[in-house]
Amino acid sequence: MLAGILFDAGNTLFFPDLARTLAPLAAAGFSASQEQLYAAERFAKKRLDAAMAHWQPGQRVDADYWRVYYTHLTAAINAPESLVPECIASTQASGNWTRVAPGTREFLASLRDRGLRLGVISNSDGGIDKALRAAGLGDEFFSSYTDSGNVGVEKPDPAIFRIAVSSLGVRPEACLCVGDTYSVDFVGARAAGLHAILMDPARVYVDDPHPRIESVPDITAFLEQL
Repeated sequence: MLAGILFDAGNTLFFPDLARTLAPLAAAGFSASQEQLYAAERFAKKRLDAAMAHWQPGQRVDADYWRVYYTHLTAAINAPESLVPECIASTQASGNWTRVAPGTREFLASLRDRGLRLGVISNSDGGIDKALRAAGLGDEFFSSYTDSGNVGVEKPDPAIFRIAVSSLGVRPEACLCVGDTYSVDFVGARAAGLHAILMDPARVYVDDPHPRIESVPDITAFLEQL
């Protein structure tokens, strides 16, 4: 019986404020459609997943993800590649991640009210709890925050999942992990004995056999299978 759910943070619980993260492109006179953004995400995540097939414990996880993402995006919109570093810097600023999808807060409250223990597990710089609180997703929803910057180990290492499960006070087999990247969130969670599902509005994994949803409230149908 499910007792807890662990959520990744970025691109799962909240998303970038595009007016801020894409400001370097806008200042140079370029814009990108939502489909172009999703296409860059699909390209970069598949590239990351391929690289992570050779991951070893202690190896940095996604240092090149945003470089690949923005190199692909700038090429798609005919913007100069020289804008990539500034775009990366604006995207990696945690204060620029503030957008919460409609229905997320209400659904988290419904999960909490069902008696499920909710937590966050993130590869971050030690401040993911502050960023989530600033976005209106704070302690009223989550019992624990497991941040790689604080615990010294990153996803997909099973150790960080064990730390997170312990912080919730549940067993791995009674916990679900929701994250947006197969090689980081899904593989790591399954290796630690958790259930796992991919948050995938960009449809990166639509042709793959992994369980996936496109919004947080879509978890409802998946929960009924556990």
